[in-house]
Amino acid sequence: IYALWHFIATLTWPDIFSPDLWISTIMMLVLVTVTIRLLDGHYLAAQVVWLVGLMAVIFQAYGTFKQVEILLLLVFLPLMAIMTVGSVGTLLTVTLIMLAVVFAPRVLGIPSIPPSYLIGIILGSVFTTLFGWGLSNNLFTAIDASSYHFQEARKHLEEARHHRAEVSRMLKELNQSNYQLERLNQMLQQARRRAEDARSDRDRFILAVSHELRSPLNFIIGFSDLMVNSPETYAPLDEWPAGLYDDTQEIYRSSQHLLQLINDILDMGQIDAKQMSLFREKTHLLQIVEDVRRMVWRAFEQKGLRLSIEVEPDLPNVFVDSTRIRQVLLNLVNNGLRFTTQGGVTIRLQGGENEILVSVADTGSGIAPGDLPKVFDDFRQVGVDSWRRREGSGLGLSISRRFVQLHGGKMWLESNVGEGTCFYFSIPVLEEAQEAETTLDGEDAPTPRGFYERRLRSQEQIVLVCSPDPAAGEVVQHWLDEFKIEQVLEPARLAEQIQQLLPQAVLIDKILVDSRQILVQDFPYELPLISVVFPGTGGRQALLPFGVRDYLVKPVSRQKLVQAIQQLEIKNPRMLLVDDDPAMVRFVQQTFKSDGLNAPETDEFPIVTAYTGLEALQTVQTTPLDVILLDLDLPDMSGWDVLAQIQRNKGDEALPVIIVSAHDLPQTLYGNGQEVLEVKLRRPLSQQELPELLKSILKEVRPKIGSDG
Repeated sequence: IYALWHFIATLTWPDIFSPDLWISTIMMLVLVTVTIRLLDGHYLAAQVVWLVGLMAVIFQAYGTFKQVEILLLLVFLPLMAIMTVGSVGTLLTVTLIMLAVVFAPRVLGIPSIPPSYLIGIILGSVFTTLFGWGLSNNLFTAIDASSYHFQEARKHLEEARHHRAEVSRMLKELNQSNYQLERLNQMLQQARRRAEDARSDRDRFILAVSHELRSPLNFIIGFSDLMVNSPETYAPLDEWPAGLYDDTQEIYRSSQHLLQLINDILDMGQIDAKQMSLFREKTHLLQIVEDVRRMVWRAFEQKGLRLSIEVEPDLPNVFVDSTRIRQVLLNLVNNGLRFTTQGGVTIRLQGGENEILVSVADTGSGIAPGDLPKVFDDFRQVGVDSWRRREGSGLGLSISRRFVQLHGGKMWLESNVGEGTCFYFSIPVLEEAQEAETTLDGEDAPTPRGFYERRLRSQEQIVLVCSPDPAAGEVVQHWLDEFKIEQVLEPARLAEQIQQLLPQAVLIDKILVDSRQILVQDFPYELPLISVVFPGTGGRQALLPFGVRDYLVKPVSRQKLVQAIQQLEIKNPRMLLVDDDPAMVRFVQQTFKSDGLNAPETDEFPIVTAYTGLEALQTVQTTPLDVILLDLDLPDMSGWDVLAQIQRNKGDEALPVIIVSAHDLPQTLYGNGQEVLEVKLRRPLSQQELPELLKSILKEVRPKIGSDG
């Protein structure tokens, strides 16, 4: 473009654009071409050629046109050099310019440069050098900063891309994890439903086993018991065929063993399902030890072994389920008896820190060290093949340890081969609960309204527990952790404690309610009174509904059945037996006939039988009776419905009832009394339902404060 313009200008204005200008133009074109070619691979050489070439073009133009002003273009070369070759190159360029303006006229034969122009060119070069240095320094700083920020931005961009890719990958994995989690939740819900169904099936199976096995066993054990212990009920013993009595004894022993096996399996199932309840009572372990001694001394005597009892003096009472601890001790003693041929078994009671240590040591063959970890396994007898057992089911030790653990204790053993085995278990000692003696200061004669209003302002919610069991307060505190629990042991002090503490509600032991020891009229204001059977406290009788004197679980022995009737202290009782099984009816009739009760030849009123609930209700209305033996499984209605109808019809004169059932005693929350809040269910309350029920009652039912005074 420049060449075309230069050609046109030369032709158009020859006096201004002389043809000699073409020499300078051609030199510039050659210089630009060479510089451009050198830039790609030789940057520094290109800059040197460019600067030197420009200087040569300027001197050529000066020599051609004889105009000194052309040399003023040299002052721009340092400014160009500072931008392209740096400070050192600029100094060399300035030096070269100075040498050129001084020596070039002499060497090249061009006109000399006037001194004023010479000084101007030198000073101008120095000025442009300094100006260029200052400008380039700031520019280079800005460029470096921009370059740094550009590199950082590029780095961050790469990192952002990497993070974006990572986030994308993580989102993909998260989506996959969410899908897997959703699938796992679905599988978990299905597994939970299957587990709940399995648990329900297990519970139904336990109930079915309890009923279907115990009912036949009841007749096998009952009738064989009659034949063994009262053979004259059927015929004089000398009239029996030879060998029949011995066979009957074997049937009786085998059925007892089978019953023990069934009971062990059912107990183990209840413990595993966390449905085993303990009927605690205050007792001394020595009494339980004496009970066990009376049960086993004859067996020790027959084997020629000794049974020793060693007890430390002044051992405290314990709060335990006597039946279960007796079962534990009996299992350990029988285990020692089974594996001991010489010597004997020693029972020791020793005091410890907040516990009593019980040990049962035998002089048997001992247990090998490798078998010690297997002792408490289910269905396992160490040292004996699984198909070749000495005696027992292999469940006694396992269940015994679980019973001890339910009491908060632990069981272990020590054994040496040839020296015998010693089993230990501990029972925690519960200290007596201290009654609340809280007093309020500030007024001599406080009113219930004022006390309760201050209690509300303090946001302290108190629940008062009235029970003779020292552990009841701890049980309720575990249920109601957001309330402050105070306990009173004596019913006579209940009104006084209510006056002092002004509780939000009172939980009363059902034993006290049934015995009419609580007088609601003595309370200073109206407040909820909740009758509670504390799980694990109060004993077995506390779970029985009003009017029920005993609860017998099939298979029931002849002795237990007779003992339950004798405890009523009724001479020649007139009995109603309500059961749909004719075999059970015959067994009861034979039982009381063998004991001289209700024998037709001596008693005017034989045992009256009813096979349905409706028949039983009609019999109660038309026949004089003293006691009712009631089965809960009837073809037309539940035994509980029969019991409720009898109580409604008879009122306070309701007949004493003894329940005889193949089902275990239900754990039900009962209440009694016209002015006491009642909660009644025909099914057991779970350990989760009972606290939630109490919390709901305490939240919705509030005390009613009357006028002051």
